[in-house]
Amino acid sequence: MSAAKRQRTCACCGTPFRDGQRTEVEPFIDDAIRYLAVLPGHSTYPPRPVRRLVPRAGPETPPLADAA
Repeated sequence: MSAAKRQRTCACCGTPFRDGQRTEVEPFIDDAIRYLAVLPGHSTYPPRPVRRLVPRAGPETPPLADAA
């Protein structure tokens, strides 16, 4: 039996699966490895944090002297 048929709803949002609808699976480890069915594009994992590049405050790098 597939994870989608066993669950009947998306592990992320709770929307019921329709017959023949494509699903994705995610591993879930809780003393044993289990698989959760989710709708495509959904995930039970938290989103990755967005890293923003911020220029560092400090002295500027001096220009290189000509080696000539």
